[in-house]
Amino acid sequence: MLCRVSESSLRRRKRYLLIDVISDTPVPKHEFAKVIFDNLLRIYGEYGASRANLRLLGYGEEERMAIVCCSHDAVHMIRVVAASIDRIANQPVIARVLHVSGTLKSLKRKKSVAHLLQRPARR
Repeated sequence: MLCRVSESSLRRRKRYLLIDVISDTPVPKHEFAKVIFDNLLRIYGEYGASRANLRLLGYGEEERMAIVCCSHDAVHMIRVVAASIDRIANQPVIARVLHVSGTLKSLKRKKSVAHLLQRPARR
């Protein structure tokens, strides 16, 4: 007898985190991405980083907010990584997780962050 497995049970569950970056001056997107990925790798190693499945979905330099996506069982890891960020591009910063959500829709509803996910127009 064959056992049927539905596709939804094989799909990885995701969580979306809204991260607030407190700093005196705006932090460039590439600098924030580099620091968060480097800290994840430094703290949890390659195995932990691969399990976290971290992706930067949106970042607003002027708003100083980021939306990241990770695996549902790695939310605590990303909270630790965000708390460990103290400097970006040689300027002191504080990164804190404001909200965790299971869908982007509910994250947008809780906070007005829809503009962070818009892609710039190509020329």
